[in-house]
Amino acid sequence: MARLLHLWYLVQQGYPSALFVPMSRFVEESRSRYYKAYTQVEQDRQISGVSDVTSFLVYFAESVYHRLGEDQPHHKKAALFSHGSLWCLPL
Repeated sequence: MARLLHLWYLVQQGYPSALFVPMSRFVEESRSRYYKAYTQVEQDRQISGVSDVTSFLVYFAESVYHRLGEDQPHHKKAALFSHGSLWCLPL
């Protein structure tokens, strides 16, 4: 549900190409690092009382952001979507 809301928000903010970015796959492929970063944030919050998300941002930058260029979005489909013509895509 959180990913759906995340995508909906990005599309509403003018980023329809977010629908074509395989972030979930990158997270799945680095699942252990994802949970390690998440656990680190939780442990730091319990110790200091402050939610420092630096370790999660480092994980995201290294494991997801830097990989975004690997799978280029389908520009034709993204252009059709952004012009409101998604319904006419061939199946």
